[in-house]
Amino acid sequence: MTEPLVSVILIGYQDEARIGRALASIQGQTLRSLEIIVVNDASTDGTESVIRAAMAADPRIRYERLPINSGGCGVPRNVGLALARAPWVMFCDSDDELEMHACANLLDTAEELSADVVCGTAERIDVHSGEATRWRPDLHEETTVFTAFDPRLLYDTIVPNKIFRRDFLIGNSIRFPEGVLFEDQPFTVACLLAADRVAAIAPVVYRWYVDKGAEEGSITQGRAQTRNARDRIAVNRLIDAMLIDRPDWQWAKAVKFLRHEGYLYLSTLLEAADESALAIAAEFNSYLRSIPVDAYWLVRPMLRVAFFHLLSGDLEGVRRAMLFERWGAVIDGRLVVDEDRVLFDHDPGIEILGRSSRDWLDITELRLIDLPFEMRRYLHTLDVYERDGKDVTVTVRTRDQWGDLAGVSASLAWCDGRGFAVLFLPLELRRHDGDTLVWSGKGRLELAPCRIVSRGDRGTLRVVLADGQRSNASPVRTQCAPSSFDLGSLARAPGAAGVREERRERAELAWMATGEARGFAPLVRRLLTRTIPPPNPGVPGIANRVLIAYLPLSDLPDPWRQFPFDLDAWNDRFGARAVLLLGGEHMPAVPFRMRGWAWDVRRMPVDRVITASSIVVTDDPLLIAVHPDAIAYRPDRGATRYLLPAVQSAVSDQETLFDVIDAHLGGC
Repeated sequence: MTEPLVSVILIGYQDEARIGRALASIQGQTLRSLEIIVVNDASTDGTESVIRAAMAADPRIRYERLPINSGGCGVPRNVGLALARAPWVMFCDSDDELEMHACANLLDTAEELSADVVCGTAERIDVHSGEATRWRPDLHEETTVFTAFDPRLLYDTIVPNKIFRRDFLIGNSIRFPEGVLFEDQPFTVACLLAADRVAAIAPVVYRWYVDKGAEEGSITQGRAQTRNARDRIAVNRLIDAMLIDRPDWQWAKAVKFLRHEGYLYLSTLLEAADESALAIAAEFNSYLRSIPVDAYWLVRPMLRVAFFHLLSGDLEGVRRAMLFERWGAVIDGRLVVDEDRVLFDHDPGIEILGRSSRDWLDITELRLIDLPFEMRRYLHTLDVYERDGKDVTVTVRTRDQWGDLAGVSASLAWCDGRGFAVLFLPLELRRHDGDTLVWSGKGRLELAPCRIVSRGDRGTLRVVLADGQRSNASPVRTQCAPSSFDLGSLARAPGAAGVREERRERAELAWMATGEARGFAPLVRRLLTRTIPPPNPGVPGIANRVLIAYLPLSDLPDPWRQFPFDLDAWNDRFGARAVLLLGGEHMPAVPFRMRGWAWDVRRMPVDRVITASSIVVTDDPLLIAVHPDAIAYRPDRGATRYLLPAVQSAVSDQETLFDVIDAHLGGC
């Protein structure tokens, strides 16, 4: 075979079920001039048989087996590097795969732009749902060449989505550290420091498969293991030593550690057993104290609260703060208004790293006090769920973080995807337990008026709180689901015969209707004997704040099924003056860290949203024509081509949009 253009190094251990897929993805590259170096890290299963079968049909494959398992990825990758002959090198793990044009796209860019390193887009794929998420899309919006420091590069330190010039690696003596996990990070940082030119491209080059439910997670997913946390700290200390003379990189890396690694491991403490959680916290504590204190004020407020509790040795405080981060802005605590600040729980009056606990616990910028009752995210915990025949017995605990739930009524509701109740069970308030309300309910589930439960219908289990004409529906959570949630027969509910409960991420409970029921007589009886309560999905107002709605057309193509502008930039400019109502049907849910000033109003009638809004930002020609303060906006180049011919002033970029809104706010 002629000298190859690219050496692709594939490593694997005990992975006979998946290494064939990874190997096939390399063999099937549209760039044919490859050598494929497979390093088997002393597997004892059928991994070697899969490799040798592929070798028999493809002379490009070279094979090396390590005599003993190395316990990580550094050794096999270094062995592969020593064997490589091509001028360019790439990597792949046995449980993932390369996109078919990966080698060609990365090599073409590297040669065209004379780059030492080129980064492509990695796509994280959930192995159960098939859902794909792009890794660090902000870095890969378009082809970019970096000749100087850019902090975004520190957030993309995995190696399999990159191509490296081999003589560049040799000339700078860049190798993977051995004996530690997360060897990608120091290797990549060394490359970034030594490279004259680094490029990033938009196309997906690597498919990174993630199995969140695996009993034995991958290295990157085993964060509940003490060694995992210890090695994460060790490689970060290695990187710190590399950046000793680079203060700009040091600062960016410290912030990145808090935002990324800190968030990941504090999230782990939420569900890890106490013994493991305390061991991980101990590994992180000393390293966190080496980070400049000002860096903590560049992370989200509630994450900063979690760091405070970790540094002060309060594991339960960490967990309560991380509930907000992980469970969609629920608060397991009592908000305290202290003069002009809002604090997460009471101030213990101590100092950490030279800053007062009052500063650490300050979450005023989340604007949670501004949230109207309808938009709050209460923490409801299901303690008891029992079924005896057709009767259901439940006990639910509600944390009253605002301290204003006296007099509300409650019901446990099986809500559909739009948040409206399908089945419900009334609850009675039994007692107050400090800041917690304890509810109980017993009886048969009621079918909501004018509803049919059909097989395949699904939704979430929620507690609906009612306060006069106002209502709030927040999900029910449970850390220890009962063994069976089968609700049995629903003979009075035409369409479906039963409802099955299912666990969901973030400890929520989801339901799905099953089976088939016959006959419509029960539905007719219900329609004749029940009055249908009027819906109450209006948009509540808020003092001293302007409501601004973003209402795009419902049939947005894929590139626009995302947030229309940088929400953090929006908050910096308008958060003190306005509340943003996001009503795009296909947009993702509003990030929970922004719920204080950005509300998801997709479940509310659009006419009520429009009526309540002082300004409407939209690309819907009808709204542009009828709303007196509509701003025509479509986030793409050449926006006017997609709107009515008469609209010549359509805005297509964020900066201009913000300036136009600023001008409108001057008259509000």
